[in-house]
Formats: sequence, C-alpha cells, structure tokens
Amino acid sequence: MRNFILSALILASAFQTALGEQSGDWTYTVSNNQATITGYTGAGGAVTIPTSVNGLPVVKVGNEYPPVFGWGNSSVTLITIPDSVTSVGARAFQGCTGITSITIPNSVTSIGTGAFGGCTSLTSISIPNSVTNIGDYQFWGCTSLTSIVIPNSVTSMEEGLFDGCASLTSITIPNSVTIIRSRAFSNCTSLTSIVIPNSVTSMEWGIFEGCTSLTGIVIPNSVTSMEGGIFRGCTRLTSITIPNSVTSIEASAFEGCTSLTSINIPTSVIGIASNAFRNCPGLQSVTLSTSLTTIENNAFEGCTSLTSIIIPNGVGTIGNNAFLNCTSLTSITMPDRYIAQIAQIGISGQVATDYLVNALANNDAFVTAVANKIKTKNGNYGLSTQIGLSSAISTAVQPLATKAELTSALTESRTAGVNSVLSNPNLWTLYTTSQIQNMAVDDLVLTRQEGGGFVLNYDIEQSADLQTWTTYAPLSLPLTGLPTDKAFVRIKAKQ
Repeated sequence: MRNFILSALILASAFQTALGEQSGDWTYTVSNNQATITGYTGAGGAVTIPTSVNGLPVVKVGNEYPPVFGWGNSSVTLITIPDSVTSVGARAFQGCTGITSITIPNSVTSIGTGAFGGCTSLTSISIPNSVTNIGDYQFWGCTSLTSIVIPNSVTSMEEGLFDGCASLTSITIPNSVTIIRSRAFSNCTSLTSIVIPNSVTSMEWGIFEGCTSLTGIVIPNSVTSMEGGIFRGCTRLTSITIPNSVTSIEASAFEGCTSLTSINIPTSVIGIASNAFRNCPGLQSVTLSTSLTTIENNAFEGCTSLTSIIIPNGVGTIGNNAFLNCTSLTSITMPDRYIAQIAQIGISGQVATDYLVNALANNDAFVTAVANKIKTKNGNYGLSTQIGLSSAISTAVQPLATKAELTSALTESRTAGVNSVLSNPNLWTLYTTSQIQNMAVDDLVLTRQEGGGFVLNYDIEQSADLQTWTTYAPLSLPLTGLPTDKAFVRIKAKQ
C-alpha cells in the first residue's frame, strides 16, 4: 500500500510538471522564480494577461506549441499584455481566429516566431519601439490585417513576416531595416505600393511573390543583392527601377509579371538567371546591360509581345530556350558566334532566317569562302560583292528560295534571255557557255549565209570571271560550237 501511494505521488508530480502550474484560468511554468503563461481555460472575450501568478511575476507569454489559447480558439476577441511581460513567445496566440486587437506594452523586447500567425480577424496592431526582434512568420495568414506600425528599433524584416496578409494595402519600412528576408510580404494580394528605404542592402528570395496588386516599386541604390523569385507572380506590376548597385537578375525574379511592359537592365548587371522574365506576355522592350556576360536558360521564354532585342557582344553564354515562344520577335541582334545555336536558344521562324542570312552575309570569312568555291566551278554561277549581297538580302521579300523555285527561275530566265537576243540584238546579252552551245548547234541563230559562205551575226566575247573579256574568233563556219574553258559568253548584233 505504501509503494502504491508513493507511485501515485510521483505520477502526480510528473503530470503537474508536464502541464505546468495552475492559477485561476491560467496555466504557467516557472524558471528563475519567474512565470511564463502557457495556457488558458477561461470563457474568452476581452482577456488581460495577469502581471503575476501565485506571487511570481509574469515575464513571458507563450512557449512554442500549443498556443496559449489553443489552436483555432475563436472565443477570445481582445488581448491586453501587462508591463511585466518582456517577451511574447513563439506561437503564443497562433490560430486565435476571434482576436481583433492586441495591446503590446513598451516592456516587450522580442516577439517569437509565428506569435500571431493565423489570427484571421486581427485588423491592426502597433509594435512598440522597445521591440528589437520580430520572429519569422509573425503575422502569416492574418488575412484581415490592414495596417501595422513597425518601430525604428527593428533592423530586419524576417522570413514570411506578413506572408498571406491579403488585406494589407500599404506598409512603411523604417530606416533602421537593413535586410528584408525571404517571403516577408509574399501573397499580400492587396498591397499596392511600398517604399524601400535607403538603409536596405539585401532583399532575399520571393519577398513580393504573389503580390498581385503591386503596380510599381523603386529599389534604392543601397541594395546590392536581390535574390530570385522576388517579384514572381506580381501580375499588375507595370514598372520597376533596378539600381546600378545590382549585379545580377536572379532566377524567376520577374516570372509571371504579366503586366510588365518594359525594363531597363542597368550597366552594373552582368548576368540574367534562368526564368528571370519567363511568361511576361506584356513585355515589349528590354534594354540589356552592355556589361552583360550571361543569359541563362528560359530567361525570356513566353515573352509573346517582345518584338526586338539587342544582345551585347560581351555575352558569352546564352542558355537553352532563352527566347522560346517569343512569337512576336521580328528582329534580333547578337554576335555571329551564335549561328550554330540559333534553334537551341529558342529562336525560330522568319527572325531566325533573317539573323542567319544577315550574319552570314556580313561574315567576311564566309563570303570569301563562297566566292572561292564559285571560282573553281564552271556552269551557272554568278558572283556578287558582300555589300551587294547584303543589300539584295535586306530588300528581298523572300530572301531564301527552295530548289524548285530556283530551277523554275533559271528556266524562265534562259528562255527570256534567248528571246531578248532575237528581239533586241543591239544590246549585249549575257549567257553561260552551255546556253550559247544550245543556240549554235543545228540552227542559224548566230550565223548567216552570205556570198556562198557563212558569217557571224554577232560579236561574241567570253569571260571566266565576268570582268576580263576576250573576243571569240571562230576557226570555221558555220559555227558549230564554242570552247568550254570559259564559263560566260556575251553577244551583241554586229553594227
């Protein structure tokens, strides 16, 4: 019996330690003769945290999970925290859906992670200047929060601080803040404007992601680092100023900004990361930094209104599908070294053809190689200077032709050439040697009988390069053939 009583006392002591001490409606724990409020069993309504319990001063409210009022509590509507409290613990009031107002005294210096998270009826809150640290996800999911004052004592906007505050329309960031951490304002769908102070030097991943009402923002020159996804899904963002202090546009920075129409990349930027402007269908013009060296995969994919782009000569890398589905692109200027990668980087259609033709026409080495190849051949070849070729290409409606189209054109021109000799013989007319052979054999087109013999109707000259011409003197008549060592022939009726 004695052992049973002793065991019961030990279990009771352990149970009391696990749940904490009780004082009226409040449960608390004790450390260094100071109390931390951890639970509440009262009726709700307007609640005031006690300054002391069982003679011990209350210095902290909340201590991780579970929240003081329990998850999903809707009965508590107003909370007053006394001056004795110096710390609001993590998740202290999390999920209290009925709370509309909280008073935080000047004695509080820190507020833990997610202390007010999920308080969906909270409309406003004032944080005193005594607070120097506001934990991560402090007000996440406070969907009714419309305004908040952040004191100058705060130096950083922590991760997920206002994530999902769908009613927050504006906020003032104090000059004391030097860093805005990941997702601090993500999914604040009513936020229309925000001023970033000159004190801020770093902006982390996805800060404004999903802020679908944000229309414009100016980033100060003090910012040297902007991480990826920072404005992803800001569907109403029409303008943004990127300072010269930023050196790179990170991954997905403006992805899905469907209203963004133009952007100027400052000269300080040397790299544009993957998906940076992906699916920005309203983007019509982009001015790239002359210092740019890298454009990564899918950087401008799906920018269906982009009509032209100039890629600086210093760009050494263009990633796969960087310009995929830029269906309005009619002009692209980029270094000739990308000739072999044109399809790989996502350029297709007429703009790809134009780029290739112009790049080749302006490439001296390529033109020289083609000219040398022509000079080694006989037959139906013609030469043009590089300038002449470029002019012809730039003014042509269809700069490239199929084999069938070329064959048809050659046949028509040959027929027209023969007819022009017969109808207007006073002008020089140009033929290939094989064409003159066809006219000379078995007919009297080039010769006539006179005084019982045959004489030439035309002056005939030959050339191998269309520049130096030599007179052809037949050894015998009637003319039955021409030498085949010259590629071109021109003829003119004798005067």
